[in-house]
Amino acid sequence: MSLFDHLKLIEDPRSHINLDHDLVDIIFLVLAAIVSEGDDWKSINEFSVVKLEWLRQHRDFDKK
Repeated sequence: MSLFDHLKLIEDPRSHINLDHDLVDIIFLVLAAIVSEGDDWKSINEFSVVKLEWLRQHRDFDKK
């Protein structure tokens, strides 16, 4: 089973107003940023901007 298969098993607790992005995309982004030494929300956001092309090689990262 791949990482993404495992992440898809996580129940999404968000309300309908907070569903702009896929939960698996969010979790993958945070994990990748942390492994790349991101240690707060600002660095995770910066990682998402700088590495968006790389992230999209693995997931869509499009708004719903």
